[in-house]
Amino acid sequence: PGSKILEIGSGSGYAAALLGAMGASVTAVEFHPELARSSAERLRRLQYTTVRQLQGDGLRSAFRREFDGVLVSTAITEFPERLWRALIPRGRLVCPIRVQSLYSRSPRPSAVERQYLYLFQQGQDAIALSECSFVLAA
Repeated sequence: PGSKILEIGSGSGYAAALLGAMGASVTAVEFHPELARSSAERLRRLQYTTVRQLQGDGLRSAFRREFDGVLVSTAITEFPERLWRALIPRGRLVCPIRVQSLYSRSPRPSAVERQYLYLFQQGQDAIALSECSFVLAA
């Protein structure tokens, strides 16, 4: 309760609504205009007054250093430095980072994409929360 949270890739607004229901003040950013519009409409209709839905490229936007937490709800391929700078001291950043490599144990090599979910906290080392992996067609 009382935390300021930034969510990037908010989609339908589900996670933002949950965070808002738990007492957080949420700024949710969605890249796709139609999805952002429908999410904002839904959140307003359901009276999530502590959630603000924006449309834009949250990974490339600059935010003030004011958030207790940043939740990235879209896969990224590198550490989001701009989002890191949006955190107050001791703030936390949760994000999936995608890594692609070649899997060659089969007669026909294929690309393997692994997605690691990380928790970063200002002033501490990164903690890998879990790993998700799946095989893509070659």
